[in-house]
Formats: sequence, structure tokens, C-alpha cells
Amino acid sequence: MRLLSVLLVLATALLSADAELQAPPKLQSAGFPSEIALGDDTVAVCLVTKGPPGPFRMAWLKDGKEVQSGDRVNVVIKASKAVLNIDTVRVEDIGNYTCTATNRFGTDALTLPLLATGESAFIACSHH
Repeated sequence: MRLLSVLLVLATALLSADAELQAPPKLQSAGFPSEIALGDDTVAVCLVTKGPPGPFRMAWLKDGKEVQSGDRVNVVIKASKAVLNIDTVRVEDIGNYTCTATNRFGTDALTLPLLATGESAFIACSHH
């Protein structure tokens, strides 16, 4: 009877560990700093904290479109971490950034708003 109890405990532990290894990734991030002014540099880091050890397909999206590295924007994906650096924040950088991680079991996504204070651009309208 005691051996049966030990076997049941071991089987439960193995099934539980197997379920953890067959799960979609789970993301975590502290987001962007809360006080950013136009012209500041900023960074956001997104980490896979749960799920199997990989491989993952990670990406940053802005307002639904994948962010590509460029002159002021740098995206670095390494193992289970996605880093988004924005130099000299401009009005057009303000918006919702979504970090995604996908494995063969599913996808997780975290959306982080980037808000900035400072002078904003105004569009002059003329009426005829």
C-alpha cells in the first residue's frame, strides 16, 4: 500500500511537470517608465517567465505592426528576453507596444502603453 502511494505521488509530479513543459509561454514586464518626456530615451524589457525553455518566437509590435530596428529604435531578442530601446522619443513613438512570445503550444502577449509629456505637434487646418 505504501509503495502504491509513493508511485501515485511520483506519477502526479511527473504529469504536473509534463503539463508545465507543454504550455504556452507566460510573459512579464515592468513596462515603460511612467515619466517620459519627448526627447528622452526609453527602454522596455519583456521576459518569458513560465513555460518550456523554448524555442520562442518573440517580437515587439506597435499598434499591431511589428517594430523593426532603425535609426532611433532598436529591438533585441535574445533567448527568453525581448528588449525595445527608443532613443529621443517623438510624438509618433507614443502608442501601445505589445510584446509577444509564441511556442508550439500557444502565444502570450503583453501590451504596454508608451506615454510622453512635452510639446506636441499641432496640425494647422484651414477652411475655404
